[in-house]
Amino acid sequence: MLWTVIKITKKINLLREKIDEIDKKILSLILEREKIVNEIGKEKHNSKTRIYVPERENNIFKKLSNFFPISFDEAKNLYTELISFCRKKEDILTVYLLDSSFSILALKKFLGEYVEFKLFNSIDELFFETSKCNYIILPFSNELISFLKNSNFQIINSIIIENKIFFLLSTYYNTIENDEDNIYILSENKINDSSFKSDDIFFSKIKRKKLNTLNSSYKIVGFSNN
Repeated sequence: MLWTVIKITKKINLLREKIDEIDKKILSLILEREKIVNEIGKEKHNSKTRIYVPERENNIFKKLSNFFPISFDEAKNLYTELISFCRKKEDILTVYLLDSSFSILALKKFLGEYVEFKLFNSIDELFFETSKCNYIILPFSNELISFLKNSNFQIINSIIIENKIFFLLSTYYNTIENDEDNIYILSENKINDSSFKSDDIFFSKIKRKKLNTLNSSYKIVGFSNN
């Protein structure tokens, strides 16, 4: 076996000392952020406001990527865990999801490490437990469309894992509206080329700014900022 010997020079030591000092400052600021989030959590508890606000988090990622030379996805990947760490001071969210490794991965991508979850073997089994939860993750499927049609849950976020779309559903609806938001609707008629038909209903995604151009009747089943 060959061993690679890394020569630690004086310059490397000096640079590492700088990194150590930066790490201390970073952690100090994170803990300061956590305290502020704790205060926000108290206000949310008093006003019975939802803890997880995906559209607010999305705006954070956008501002960071606009202000610093990093992409939206880089900001999202970096800050999801930071936000998750601070959010635990407000509450630990419980999410229902189907029993699969991809569902668990989607959960971590949505909400970070500080979250609890309950696994189900089928959507039918999960459907009978919906009164006990506020958050559900489901992959795109005919069953998802049926679930949206027959429940009070709406899509509030989406993510792609291994070319498969996963949706985060909630009884708490998104509130910050932008023209570029993706709106998800159910309708009896086809809306656009991306409309997916399931049984007797179409599932479609359009931009919010185009919503008033629709002539057919439809049911909004959620929106996401990404």
